[in-house]
Amino acid sequence: MLIVPAKESELQQATSELETQLRAAATSLSEFKLRAANAETKLGDLANTASRSAGLEKEIRDRNQLIAKLRHDGMLLISVDCVWPNNQLW
Repeated sequence: MLIVPAKESELQQATSELETQLRAAATSLSEFKLRAANAETKLGDLANTASRSAGLEKEIRDRNQLIAKLRHDGMLLISVDCVWPNNQLW
């Protein structure tokens, strides 16, 4: 008769330990889900920032090309004006 209560006590203790482990695992799962959601949000923000950055980089390249062209055209105009102002050399 003492064997049955001892087994029941062992089963209750094992069940209690497993329930504690299950609660801890559920808590960890909730924390990891929250962290994953935060990481996904940050990833989305970074993707948007990268997209904006790519657009700004293209705009800067285009403007730099335009500036280079305007400088070149300006130098040509200065050169032509220096050589032929009023059909005379300076």
